[in-house]
This record gives sequence, structure tokens and C-alpha cells, in this order.
Amino acid sequence: TTNSIQTSFRTVREKYHYTVGLDIENQKSQSHTYVQDSTKNYQTRNVINYPPNLNFQYRFSKRPNLRFNYRGRSAQPNIEDLQPVIDNSNTTNVRLGNPSLKPSFNNNLNATFNTFLSKTSSSLNINLQYSNRMNAVIRKITYNDDGGRVTQPVNTNGNWSTSGNVLFNTPLKNKKLSINTTSTAQYSNAVSFTSQGEKENSIK
Repeated sequence: TTNSIQTSFRTVREKYHYTVGLDIENQKSQSHTYVQDSTKNYQTRNVINYPPNLNFQYRFSKRPNLRFNYRGRSAQPNIEDLQPVIDNSNTTNVRLGNPSLKPSFNNNLNATFNTFLSKTSSSLNINLQYSNRMNAVIRKITYNDDGGRVTQPVNTNGNWSTSGNVLFNTPLKNKKLSINTTSTAQYSNAVSFTSQGEKENSIK
């Protein structure tokens, strides 16, 4: 179950305005593990998160303006991943739980600049985005000498992505035709773990 309360503060001025907010989230989860009709493990987790958010907009003049948005978001591990239970129903793919998993936290940023040139009826829009996840939950895979593998969820850092795009529109001299251009670039980084016995490798 999840309960949340949202609070915010807003300021408005002639050239800019911003909103600063804070969410208070209470997340409670329960899990039971049964073996032959008896409870082998009972687990409950009660966590309070405080993800922030920010919205800012600045107007340089009548047309050009800049917008900036930030939002934080937390996520709890899957309750099944927290179970300290060994699933060896498939001996070639044994799965382990990890009761030490921490909540992950996402940072998301977005910045946009746009303007309109009335003399040429041209418009320009530039957008940049960035996000990263702290304590992301990934699957660590360990290969045994006999060809089997053991999979366990673990926390890691280093997962992030960024992107940007530029849109430009301008009419030709006859005003009947226009030119539209769009340029986009993106890059991301993901971390994974694999190991052969005691030799561990981090793959990005």
C-alpha cells in the first residue's frame, strides 16, 4: 500500500515564476513464503520517502523563454527480491533473494528553450534531458564451472541517460513554403554484473 501527501510553494514575478514541491510517500509491503503449508518466512517493510520537484520558467522578453524541470522519484525493491529464499527448482538457473536491497532513486531533469523571431516568422526550440538512477536494482549472474548459473538482485550505481534535440522552422521568401529541421542526439550508460566463479566483471 502507498499513501502520499504533496506540498508545494509557488512564486510568480514579472519575468519568472517557479514552484518548489515535496512529496511525502509512505510505502508498506508484506510478503509470506510458504513451504508445505507452513510459513517459512514473513517479511514486512515500511518506508517513508521524500521525493522533491522543481519547476522554473524565465521569460527573457516577449518571446524567448527558458523552462527547467526537476523531479525525484523513489522506488522500492520488488518484495519477492527481498526474500532470503533460494529457488532451486531449476538447478541450472538458481535464483537468490537479497534482503539487503536498498530503495532506488531516480533524478530526472529537463530544460527547454524556445523563441520566435517575428521578422522572419522563424521558431527555434532546444530541449535537453538527463536522468540517472541511484541504487538501481539489477540482476547479478554468477556462472558455475558445471555450466549452471546463480542469479541474485543487487544494487548498483552508474545507470544514466541523456538526450537533446533542436527544432528549427523558417518560411521561405515567398511565405508559401517553409523549412523544418530536427536534430536529435542521445547517449546512455547501463551497468551489469557477471562473474565466473569468484571472478567478477562489471559491464557498462
